[in-house]
Amino acid sequence: MLPFTDYAAVAGRTAGSVMPENLAVATVLHGAAVLAGATMLRSLLRTYVRLAGSV
Repeated sequence: MLPFTDYAAVAGRTAGSVMPENLAVATVLHGAAVLAGATMLRSLLRTYVRLAGSV
């Protein structure tokens, strides 16, 4: 989503349209979502490796 938000911001500024959301807030929310996803993936992989090693 973050690349699409950036593209919409650049294309919107050149076309003179108004963004429907605050770009800074959208960037922070998308960044937090990426960080949360990476944290969940790390947790799942660590659990998988630990369980696979004990079998």
